[in-house]
Amino acid sequence: MGDAPKPRLNAVWHRAHRMPTNPTLEQRIRWHLAHRDACACRPIPAKLLAIMKDRKLV
Repeated sequence: MGDAPKPRLNAVWHRAHRMPTNPTLEQRIRWHLAHRDACACRPIPAKLLAIMKDRKLV
């Protein structure tokens, strides 16, 4: 048995996990990592993804 596919847009997750206003870089990283695991509505922004790769987080 495999994992169930992520929904294209997980509206329930988005309502419960709002991005903070004026988020710090750390908050943005944490939010996008959680988002990647819960929803498939959009990819991680390229600039942020590059930072995450440099930090070996993805």
